[in-house]
Amino acid sequence: MPIEPKGVWRREGDTVYLCGTLGAAFDTWQRARAAVSAAEAYSTQRLGLEEIEREMDRLESEARAALAPGEKLLPRRSPGYGELPLALSREILAKLDATKRLGVSVTDSELLVPSKSVTAICKVVAAPTVSVVIPTYNRADAAVHCARSVLASDFAGGIEIVIVDDCSSKCIVADHVHRELGDDPRIKVIRHERNKNTAAAHNTGGYAARGKYIFFLDDDNELKTDVISKLVAVLERGEHGLVAPLAVNVTPEGEKTVWAKAFEFNRWTSVPKNADANVPYTDEYERGMSGRLIDSWYSPNGYMMPKAVFEQLDGFYEWFGMYMEESDIGLRTLEAGWKVAIVGNAVTWHRHYNDAGDPVMRRFATNTPRKAFLMSRNRLHFAWRHYTLLQTLSIMFVFAPLITARYLVMSVVRGWPKIGLGFVSGYLTGFFQVLFKLPVRWKR
Repeated sequence: MPIEPKGVWRREGDTVYLCGTLGAAFDTWQRARAAVSAAEAYSTQRLGLEEIEREMDRLESEARAALAPGEKLLPRRSPGYGELPLALSREILAKLDATKRLGVSVTDSELLVPSKSVTAICKVVAAPTVSVVIPTYNRADAAVHCARSVLASDFAGGIEIVIVDDCSSKCIVADHVHRELGDDPRIKVIRHERNKNTAAAHNTGGYAARGKYIFFLDDDNELKTDVISKLVAVLERGEHGLVAPLAVNVTPEGEKTVWAKAFEFNRWTSVPKNADANVPYTDEYERGMSGRLIDSWYSPNGYMMPKAVFEQLDGFYEWFGMYMEESDIGLRTLEAGWKVAIVGNAVTWHRHYNDAGDPVMRRFATNTPRKAFLMSRNRLHFAWRHYTLLQTLSIMFVFAPLITARYLVMSVVRGWPKIGLGFVSGYLTGFFQVLFKLPVRWKR
């Protein structure tokens, strides 16, 4: 039997109504085939389901093609599934005049006739101004807490949240997010099939983002309500390629200290030159930062940039994995001619900076041998990518060994010898990798 599916759709406001059917003739043919054998009944039933879904896909594609620039069509939902009541089919048929146009009606028991008929709705949402990308790994609770603070923002321009689950092994982040935050169309969770580390998670979220601006935000942050508004206001001036809030570390006891009001490295030693690092965050300090833009290389905790700049830079350098990837994209933003700044009166609370392992070790940005390895190795590769030959040699042969020795001693003294070995192996690996690259000219 030749199958002749047909359907109609109509948009009304932010809702698209759809109805598709295979018609009464298909029902008659299906009953005849079912009388032959159970196998025929199964095959015709399956064929009907495939054909009606194909027709609904076609209708949805037509509706999506008719959207205005910047709009997005969310996936269709049918009455009887999820929270949509079966009775909604009557409203959809009435909106589409489907009984007259398609011959589709609904029985007293809310079943559609012909049987291979489907009704559905799709919601239309405007493209957000800001996409907040939150990478997470085995910290679903932290990601939810962070997302809640984003949703509480006073920003009126439209926000979406893209949570990137970097193949968490202890939980299914998407399930936890849905359970805690509900079916919010502004939230999307993307899961990596394997653990790829932070840089790749940033890229996954960045390229999936639909907003004009992308706010890359670590999952251990809680935003003040005005942060997004203040960052967007600076980017709208058109001079900055990356802006960041002032990160304030908050201990479980409530102690507040400034991570730093600006981040930079000494190009000869690779030692951070972070202004106001670890000073108490007081009311007086807060007043002093009001309205200030502080030039910086980067921010290690959260930063917003136009998606056009993110794409211009080809995203994050994934080879780093984690550590220095945020420094790298910040410095590349500067090298591309954009300004980079910390917005002094836009504050984020960094709440988990010392919640794992030895707090002293965590202040040195590592609490596992793997992190120590990457931190030590990437220090040398960062120099190779951005500094002059003499500056790179200074770090390789003088200051990186001294820094590594310091971290080794500190780790052993505090009972973390494996972390100390991670620093040493990272330095040696990075040293020989960069040594063989020295003859290669790199972009200055």
